[in-house]
This record gives sequence, structure tokens and C-alpha cells, in this order.
Amino acid sequence: MRHIVCGILRRDHQILLAHRSPHRIFYPDCWRFPGGHVVADESVKDALQRELLEEIGVTPTRFQTAGKIATTSQLANNDAIFYMFLISQWIGEPSIKDTEHTELKWMTIVEAIAVKNLALPEYVPLLKSLPAPQTPGANDLFHRPI
Repeated sequence: MRHIVCGILRRDHQILLAHRSPHRIFYPDCWRFPGGHVVADESVKDALQRELLEEIGVTPTRFQTAGKIATTSQLANNDAIFYMFLISQWIGEPSIKDTEHTELKWMTIVEAIAVKNLALPEYVPLLKSLPAPQTPGANDLFHRPI
């Protein structure tokens, strides 16, 4: 079973999606949330911070669990659990740092749901269930430990 972390960066009323390179083994030429595999002896929080720094050059500083997505496959050892995190604050400006993605794009949730080649169909109900963005000074739901 693979364990994978994904970061849903939210800025105002938009979220960041990353387009996977067509040469990738998993989800080639699809739109997904930045992230990657949890390695041995690594917490999901540490994996989230490491993967987002490696892939898009940001370090999440304020985030909350947004849910889990479990997938099954006919291929041996290809089942996965995706740990989804809603990220409201980070250090750095998102940009492509490796060959895993070809494009980053900010989209509204409505635009993201309409994307034809999302990596996982389970993104749609997850996106629909996200809490509304907080206004400055409001009770901050995004600073919950995981």
C-alpha cells in the first residue's frame, strides 16, 4: 500500500492544481494536487512539507486535514491512500521545481471540478466539501495539528 500526501493550496477563492508530465508512470497528463509518497519513518506532516518544497518550492505553515482518498488497483502493490491537506498559508511562491509537472494553475473550485482530466474522480466531492475561506481575524480553522 502506497501512502501519498497532497496539498490543496488555497489563495483567496482559488486553489492550485498541477499538471502531471506525460512521461510519469502514475496519472500521466492529468491535473492533480502537488505532493508525493510518504517514505519509511516519515510522518504525513513531514512528507507534506518535504514534497511541496521539492515539487513547487513552498513550505506549508498553516494547514488542516481535508480527508483521505483510498484507491485500489489490479496491479500488485499499487493500492494507495491519499492524505489530503487544505493549506491556507505557506512560505515561498509556487513554481515548478522538477520534471514531475509541466504547469501550475490557480483555479476556482468550480473551474477545478470542470477539468476533464483530473487524476482522481474523488477530487470532485472532496472539493465540494471544503470549508469556505476564512476572513482575516476570524476563528482560524486552518491551524489544527494533524
